[in-house]
Amino acid sequence: MGPVVPPTKENLENAIADGYNMIIVGNDMWHFQNALKAMMKEHVGPLQA
Repeated sequence: MGPVVPPTKENLENAIADGYNMIIVGNDMWHFQNALKAMMKEHVGPLQA
């Protein structure tokens, strides 16, 4: 697994050749960021108020 968002087909192919078996894509990052925002709002926000 690697924290890579391949910008080109060549980068993706190189990552696979290097042994990466899981690739983070833009959609994954969007969901990850939204989950972090929700956690901050729900759990940290009340403590900051």
